[in-house]
Amino acid sequence: MFLRKIHGHSQGIIVKIFLSILGASFALWGIADVVKKYWDNRPIARVGNIDVSHEELAHMLNQETNQIQQMYDGKLDPATLKKLQLHTLVLERLINAKALTQFFKNMHFNASDALIGDIIRAQYGFKKDGVYDGALLRKALQDNHISEPRFLEQIREDVYTRQLTGTLASALRLPKAYVDIITNALTTKHTYTAVTIPFSAMHIEKKATDEDINLWYEQKKESYRNPEYRSVHVVVFDQAFLSKNIKLTEDEISIFYSGTLADYTQQERRMVRRVTYPNLASAATALAHLKKGRPMTAVIRDVPGGTFDDMGLVEKETLSENVRAVVFSLKAGVRSEPVENGTGYSIYEVTRIDPETTQPLASVRAKIEEHIRAQKYPDHFQELRNSFDDDLAGGMKLSDAAAKHNLRVNEFSSFNKNGETNKKIDALAALSDTLKTPILEQAFLIEEGKDSVITDVTGNQAFVVHVDKITPSLIPELATIKDTVKNDWELNQKREAAFKLAATLTKDQKDLHVLKYAKEHHYLITPARTVRRVDFELKEFKDTESGKFFSSLTPQLQQKLFTVPVGQTTYAELPNNTLTK
Repeated sequence: MFLRKIHGHSQGIIVKIFLSILGASFALWGIADVVKKYWDNRPIARVGNIDVSHEELAHMLNQETNQIQQMYDGKLDPATLKKLQLHTLVLERLINAKALTQFFKNMHFNASDALIGDIIRAQYGFKKDGVYDGALLRKALQDNHISEPRFLEQIREDVYTRQLTGTLASALRLPKAYVDIITNALTTKHTYTAVTIPFSAMHIEKKATDEDINLWYEQKKESYRNPEYRSVHVVVFDQAFLSKNIKLTEDEISIFYSGTLADYTQQERRMVRRVTYPNLASAATALAHLKKGRPMTAVIRDVPGGTFDDMGLVEKETLSENVRAVVFSLKAGVRSEPVENGTGYSIYEVTRIDPETTQPLASVRAKIEEHIRAQKYPDHFQELRNSFDDDLAGGMKLSDAAAKHNLRVNEFSSFNKNGETNKKIDALAALSDTLKTPILEQAFLIEEGKDSVITDVTGNQAFVVHVDKITPSLIPELATIKDTVKNDWELNQKREAAFKLAATLTKDQKDLHVLKYAKEHHYLITPARTVRRVDFELKEFKDTESGKFFSSLTPQLQQKLFTVPVGQTTYAELPNNTLTK
């Protein structure tokens, strides 16, 4: 069906898009490629109802220019670059991408929120100690001036593109030579030795002056912005808590117990064993031996052709009607006459009888009360909800309405949109995950001093939020964070020193020189680690020493490693303020 839809559009823009896709190089999808996309409302072109902005064109043109300059070691002059007509090629690529997006909308492509969430959480750049950290995502978006909705839109478009290209590619057969090239690239082993240089190990001669600190603060001012904080009171309507307030009478409990007595009754059970023979004559002979005092296990040896079966404890319902009548009429220790059971003739013996028992009301009272309250809860909650809603509408404070109805009030002070305090502590840790997200959403939608509506979460949970205080987002004055700014300036100086050192050490491309220097200065040396491109897709690889090492690298550095010739060195920054070569 999907291919038919695509073929139906093959005479239009899709053919051009497809050719464009085939002409592109496939690379590992890294978060930097998504985060670096800017957007604006001023269109330079329009595809359907989708705009191409000046900023998008300028940003992509800058990326393409930088990539080409890197390929030619920065030796291309502006005149040569102009001859390449990059601006035309980039604009055409942008228009193709917008046309593809328009096609996605027309074809009603879909990617669930769960899938988008999995993709975001899987990105290395958003992980801390191997665990997804939402703060890293938000910082990346803030640093690159991208809104969260736009970022999610970019990821969704990427997923759609993969859906399209995957479907198109499934109908193609690549030439063997191309397949061999890809296979070789994926399976070739690369072995590396790494040296890690922590920025903290760098010594800088220059001391930070007030001028340095002021300049750094002005340049990085936005990075010191404090997010908006809110303090709230929350009332949670929870079935487990509210059900306890439902009053029950003795008559209700007794009637329920009588109506469900079978649930608390254990039917009579009997310990049974038997011998079975294929014909009545053999079974009769076996019975004669049993009457002489021979045990069943001995009888099947005395009379060939029989089998012995210890049936254990059985209830009436587990036996056929004719067998049930016989077995449950026997007394303990008594054997039956041969009984036809569909597979032969059996002689049954009852060795123990467990009579029927019924649990008294006192022993099941708590369970019965729980059942009755669960049945009555929907009506009880609706009545409570209506009354509570009326109280709030009448001007009653949330805390007073909660006290009137015997409800708990939860107070959460000064947290941001992620639910964190300014010390990165989860302010809403007392709440379940199902409650936390919707409460956060409501808390940042309401004005100060206002209540939310009663919001349902699940069939047995709801809540109301009252916003007590809003602390606006602001950039603190330099005087209040001067020590932090100074430390950041010094760290940047050490970072630059580490890069200069790495550049110097790798300039002559001699591994021994690098390793000797690292040993002399006690830098961490990671011994030879071997990896193939395909290994990153193998779950078992991630648990190996090599897998753990390469997983700690950024996607950009992972890609870079596969382009380094044998015997040469390269270097890149790690996310934990270190440099690896």
